Amino acid sequence: MARMKRIHHCKVGFEVDINPRPTIRVLGGYYKTRRLIRIYTHDTQDGRRPLEELFDTFLHEVAHHLEYTEPRSFAASRCRRVPGLMHSRLFWLILGELKDRWARLQQGSPRRV
Repeated sequence: MARMKRIHHCKVGFEVDINPRPTIRVLGGYYKTRRLIRIYTHDTQDGRRPLEELFDTFLHEVAHHLEYTEPRSFAASRCRRVPGLMHSRLFWLILGELKDRWARLQQGSPRRV
């Protein structure tokens, strides 16, 4: 969680479940009513997923959490989820910002949060 706080300090907490159950396509999930982020660490065919892939999945699920809990932190007045559409424009904006902040931290650039 220390790594996440360097990227974005979430106003609303969440739980993380690291699940070793092998999956074929599912990398993770976000359960908004429970504020739970689940990450599946193993692929059915390839075994343990690389740490970089797991962290990328974690950021993806955090973007869902932030989309629901603090859209104003990303210049939106509210969550703009569309029924039947898994990823809204706001989601992609949030995910892009999180990945950009992480990339800058990796390069040693000053933090812009």
